[in-house]
Amino acid sequence: MRSREGERNKGITIYGKSGKRSGRTMASEYVTCSHCGVVRRGHKCPHQKSRQKSGNRQSDRFRKTKAWTSKSLEIRQRDRFLCQICLRNLYNTMSFLNYKAVEVHHIVPIEEDFNRRLDNNNLISLCSYHHHMADKGQIPREVLQNIVGEIEGE
Repeated sequence: MRSREGERNKGITIYGKSGKRSGRTMASEYVTCSHCGVVRRGHKCPHQKSRQKSGNRQSDRFRKTKAWTSKSLEIRQRDRFLCQICLRNLYNTMSFLNYKAVEVHHIVPIEEDFNRRLDNNNLISLCSYHHHMADKGQIPREVLQNIVGEIEGE
């Protein structure tokens, strides 16, 4: 008859250097990495990108301020809550009047120039698809700045 402890700790029992049972099982010592397979607990996978802790950078703190919330709303209203890339049918546009998941993008990132974080000429409304492309550099900054110039010049 199995004890409850035996059922809970399925796996191979680990013995310490002295030969005595350590009370841990092999199952609690190892975990599964989706890239590397079975590895020891605490394994740092070389295949995964390192994740930055959110909230520690100046830009992360800024995005939680009332100033950013109101400026973001102002820019989306200026752009009529539409993705400006989709509106101009550029860069694999899927929907002409895309108003779903519209986000405000910093053309010059906050990390590069913190002083331009609330500058209307540095902000544009994009759908999440085009925002991701702009962040990766697949949409040139010059194109985005030209669009903002058209909008601000109206």
